[in-house]
Amino acid sequence: MGCCSWIAGMGSGDSGSLVGGSDAFQFALSLGSDSDVYVVLPVFVNLSELMPANRKYLSSPSQRWLKVSAAILGGYLFSASFHLLLSCIPPISEYVILFSGISFFLVWPVVMLLVFLFRDGLKAWFWLLGLSLCFSALVWLLSKPLH
Repeated sequence: MGCCSWIAGMGSGDSGSLVGGSDAFQFALSLGSDSDVYVVLPVFVNLSELMPANRKYLSSPSQRWLKVSAAILGGYLFSASFHLLLSCIPPISEYVILFSGISFFLVWPVVMLLVFLFRDGLKAWFWLLGLSLCFSALVWLLSKPLH
């Protein structure tokens, strides 16, 4: 007794495709393991309409590099300085030290995603470095003993 299996593929109009057509996404149901019988169900979708690569939404290579570097390095600096600031607050400092290994790697990816909402990579760097410096200055002020 043979089992049924699904085969999915893109039709490209060449001889190796299940059904001809440039924008046909195909589903084929094999009726048996040793059988050469396929029921082909083409679904015609214009893939360029689903995900348009409109030039106005794409950024230049330099902006892409600025955003990626801000996401990785700037996000790391922001997350580190934020957790350092939280660890300077006396009532919660012990808990921050305990859970910062987990929360650090939750804050960092969120900041990474937020960086890509900026239209300009330099603005992302400005905000991340500015907030990191503010957090670091607050850490320095909170760590000084009061006389």
